Amino acid sequence: PPPWSIMSAPNEIPADERVAEEFASLSLDELAALCDSGNSDAMVALAARYKQQGMTAEQEHWLNRGVANGNVEAMRRLAWVHFDKEDHSVAESLLVRAVSQGDTQAVSALGLMFAERGDREAARSWLLKAAEAGHTDAMNNLAIEYYQLNDIDQALEWWLKGAAAGHDGCMARAGLMYERRNEGANAKK
Repeated sequence: PPPWSIMSAPNEIPADERVAEEFASLSLDELAALCDSGNSDAMVALAARYKQQGMTAEQEHWLNRGVANGNVEAMRRLAWVHFDKEDHSVAESLLVRAVSQGDTQAVSALGLMFAERGDREAARSWLLKAAEAGHTDAMNNLAIEYYQLNDIDQALEWWLKGAAAGHDGCMARAGLMYERRNEGANAKK
């Protein structure tokens, strides 16, 4: 699999199972009550809890409710559910809807989805939009795209931009690139 930074590290909770801190200590019943009152962030949190328990039908139900309430995080998470089911048109539609609401994470996610589908040109286009908007994971993933194309200068440029913005993965990769170029002094900066 490609080394996308959106993937979790081995000891991290997967992104679609993360629960916002404000909801972490609530029971399922307490979350459901918040959901019933229309709290779309609680809907995303409840979906994550159900995902953690392997209850995918319930996860989708609450993500759909979050989408119906305009929650862009629900749109992104439900897009990945549909992508995993190979329902790419629904996944893309959900992300485009989130993008239309100004969500740069959805712009980056579109880039990742196109990359996963093998459309590298579209992937770079979406990742570039997100990177230019300041999304550091997109900077890292765009650099990876350029690296895989053997365009080392472009890759390094985006890793350096991401590093300057505080992205740990970009810092590490930029340092490795300098070391590989025998520019060890720059790797220590």
